[in-house]
Amino acid sequence: MNFILNLVALAILTLTIFPPSFLSVAPAKPTCTGPELVENGAVAQVTCSSDRVYPTAECEANIFRDPGNVRVKTPLSVSRQITASEQYPGDKKLTCWFKLHLANIDEGRYKFEPQFYVDLPSHKANITKADALPDLNLRATTLENPYDAHDKIAVAPKPKELTRNISVISNPPPNLFSLAVRQNESSTPVHLSSKFYSVHYRSEGDGSLKGTIELNVSTSAVTVEERFNHFLLSASNGLVGRNVFLYKLTWIRLDILPTQPTCNAPVFIDQGATVLFTCSADRVYSSGRCSFQPTADSLRENLQGSVRTKNEDSKAYPGQKVVTCELYLSVARNKVGVYQFQVEITPSFRIGDQSVIATTPSVNLANAPPQGKKGWSVSINLFLIIGGIALVLGLIAAPTVFLLRRKRNAQSFNSKNNASRQKGSL
Repeated sequence: MNFILNLVALAILTLTIFPPSFLSVAPAKPTCTGPELVENGAVAQVTCSSDRVYPTAECEANIFRDPGNVRVKTPLSVSRQITASEQYPGDKKLTCWFKLHLANIDEGRYKFEPQFYVDLPSHKANITKADALPDLNLRATTLENPYDAHDKIAVAPKPKELTRNISVISNPPPNLFSLAVRQNESSTPVHLSSKFYSVHYRSEGDGSLKGTIELNVSTSAVTVEERFNHFLLSASNGLVGRNVFLYKLTWIRLDILPTQPTCNAPVFIDQGATVLFTCSADRVYSSGRCSFQPTADSLRENLQGSVRTKNEDSKAYPGQKVVTCELYLSVARNKVGVYQFQVEITPSFRIGDQSVIATTPSVNLANAPPQGKKGWSVSINLFLIIGGIALVLGLIAAPTVFLLRRKRNAQSFNSKNNASRQKGSL
């Protein structure tokens, strides 16, 4: 019993004279690799190992972000493994994996500072730091050229797939994608299932942050036959950046025809000197032109007239035009008879023949109002104007004439009274 007590006392004395830090071995300088991107770019990892620790050791890493050399408070995920040292028999080898999960952290340049130490109850002893590691430059996914944010492609006939290459800057590579479509700028986007599109990323390598997103969209995702389909692609690598990546691809359907033209009944204008034919079509992109050809039942020789084309913004189909075609046919310079025309409206953007055609109602120039009516109309109007002016002047002058006559009558009456009085006095 006394022997055991002596051993305990000796142990206490030994620990008092020689603390655990003296009995432990300072970890050898860690050797590290990284930082590298793992788990499909979602994690930045640094791997460090010390080939001489005894009896055990711990590891940790501090991370700082530039600009400002701000210490990152996001906790690291640390995995440890202790094995026998191959270089120092009897000692241990400690390997540590430091993982920084990149979701929702700010872009910037990051510095990892790993260190190994002996973990004592009251403090960290024999701290050994690793050599400086390369910086990790993290960039949120953005377009390389901001002016490429809106791309347009006009295709006809309808293809099976739309393919676009988008130049981006990103580190790590983008790994979060979503695609939506809408028919006009004011409608709510409809998110598409991943079965309707595919996304592939290619990095330029050699430490460059540049890469290319290849977007392939199946046109079967579009079920509504509309002129425009606005695809909205969002891509992210999980980092928080200054700009939000949003790429818009507008697919312009050239195989969508304008509406069938409607034609009004011809009318005589300019006091019967001209007959006007008017036809219009909606949903024309991006503008249209008009042409008139006489039908087989119409007089055709030496036609004298002019054609005017109006392109106005469509209210029913935003981004497109209403095209109005007007044919002004001279009555005096064309033969008397029946006239009828076929109007053709042709879009400026088209592939193949995408014109729309309609036939105007017919008109007989024999029904035109007499040309002399214009002169009579002017004479009558002039007579009415002169008569009106005379009537106004007469109404103004009538009271004045009445007052003058009354004054004269009064003066004549007074003169007669004065003469009678003079005779009476005689």
